[in-house]
Amino acid sequence: MKAKLSIILVSFIALMFSQAAVADEEESEKTLQEQVKYIDCDEVRNDQRRLQRVLDKAKPGTTINIAGTCQNVALIINTANLTIQGPAELQGTGVAPVIQVQDVGGINLVGLNLSGGSHGLEIVAGRASATDIAASNNNESGFSIINSGNLACFNCEALSNGARGAIVIGSMTLCGTGAFADNGEEGVLAFLGGRVFSSTAVCGAPPVLDFVDNTLAGLSLFQHGKVFFDGVTMEAGSNDGPGIAVGSNSNLQLVGSSVLIDDNGTAGLSVSDSSTASIVGSTAASVQRNGSIGVFVTNNSNALLQPVTVRDNTT
Repeated sequence: MKAKLSIILVSFIALMFSQAAVADEEESEKTLQEQVKYIDCDEVRNDQRRLQRVLDKAKPGTTINIAGTCQNVALIINTANLTIQGPAELQGTGVAPVIQVQDVGGINLVGLNLSGGSHGLEIVAGRASATDIAASNNNESGFSIINSGNLACFNCEALSNGARGAIVIGSMTLCGTGAFADNGEEGVLAFLGGRVFSSTAVCGAPPVLDFVDNTLAGLSLFQHGKVFFDGVTMEAGSNDGPGIAVGSNSNLQLVGSSVLIDDNGTAGLSVSDSSTASIVGSTAASVQRNGSIGVFVTNNSNALLQPVTVRDNTT
């Protein structure tokens, strides 16, 4: 009798564990489904309302997959640790950023084209990574990083924006390829202590960066702006203003890089107002065919160029 009871008890316990395991598996599957959302803007109406509702309800760790062309988008992200990925075209309202990250971290944006906003992507005191992001044809800037915001860009481009490709009043890291071209003002502006960083050691491969065909400077540092590039291949060329402008207590450091500053409308490299610039240890560096002086240093500033070829400039 006792043996039978033991067998029954063991069987009952095994059944309970089996049911618990099934319940855990079902709960895990339900949680996974809740953490992955799908939106096809070509199949739903009210793109902005639907997208924002999904964002507002998302829990940390959620992945939101977006497809199609989404119109009148002005998304606000204030939940941490979200992934939003395309491929998708997000078209803005013209008066607000297409995507704004507000004071949260762990935001991953992948495979999105952001156009038609005041800015394509704005980081306000938050932290985000952007991979394969195009922020083009926005009224102001493609990327705006303000209030100590931090953005890591992998294969990003900012083309044909009304003002700047990127304005950085915070921190921006560039990896992979980066193109900041044909913008209404600067390609990239590091401003009010803003920092732009790129390094082979951090990125894992040599970054390739272009600051070309902009109306003002290709790369501009102003009022304590800072740029540090190590082991990159870069061009600041064919801009209407200088290729690189360093002004008002700013600092530029290009180390161990391949640097081409060419065919700009004014100076190749301009350093002014108590600023410093150094291009050292370069694999190849040339300042050439610019519309005025190749390297212009003024007002208690200094430049260290070693080795750099300066040739064929107008003056």
